[in-house]
Amino acid sequence: MGDDEEIAEKLIVVALWCIQWNPKDRPTMTKVVQMLLGELQDLGMPPRPFATSSISED
Repeated sequence: MGDDEEIAEKLIVVALWCIQWNPKDRPTMTKVVQMLLGELQDLGMPPRPFATSSISED
């Protein structure tokens, strides 16, 4: 994976953490900075940011 791809993936994972529905699940700004400065493999994927009981297809 190239550097640009790794940076893009890291930004996406951090963004997903930041849009968690429950504010308690969102990282602090200090944690966000640590996540951005750290290695991609150290980041875990967040749970789904929006809770849905069912998915309807129209």
